[in-house]
Amino acid sequence: MEDKIFWIIAFITGICLVLLGFMFAIIFMSLYTKETVAPFDRINEKDIIVYPDKVIINISNVRLIDYADTNSMIPTLDKGHNGLRIDVTNESDIHIGDIITYEIRECKKPEDVGLNVELQNNSNITKVEICSHDLIVHRVIKIENDENGTYYILKGDANAMDEVINGFGKVRFNQVKGVLIGLIY
Repeated sequence: MEDKIFWIIAFITGICLVLLGFMFAIIFMSLYTKETVAPFDRINEKDIIVYPDKVIINISNVRLIDYADTNSMIPTLDKGHNGLRIDVTNESDIHIGDIITYEIRECKKPEDVGLNVELQNNSNITKVEICSHDLIVHRVIKIENDENGTYYILKGDANAMDEVINGFGKVRFNQVKGVLIGLIY
């Protein structure tokens, strides 16, 4: 008899633990998962003409770009995909959900990268820096303002954290190179 009671209590406890686990999973998912906002609609249907052998999109200042194999924007885009990017002229041209290309510039002292630079006494050069320029393609998840003006918080679709948390910081309009308006797979 005691054996039966033990197994009944163990069974009921197991069911309660499973239900409790499901409840915590549902709560966690609702708190920490958000739907990705779609990019701003920039092309009117009347500006797209489809023929049997070609497609014409009537929009100016379009560039065809390709992507590096970083996996930060999977499943939206990856190496080998072709993107259509337009230049933006105003901060108001960028919307939450847009996928933008922006430039990060990182400069270091030569000695920080293992180089020894010796300046001539008669040189007009007073400071030497080694700089790299990288282009990053990520989605705008927030647009905010501070004492320096408008800035964008970005996140790769596959990244767990936004750029500020990842250490890239606030992206300013002068870093933005363009907005993605289309992908061709």
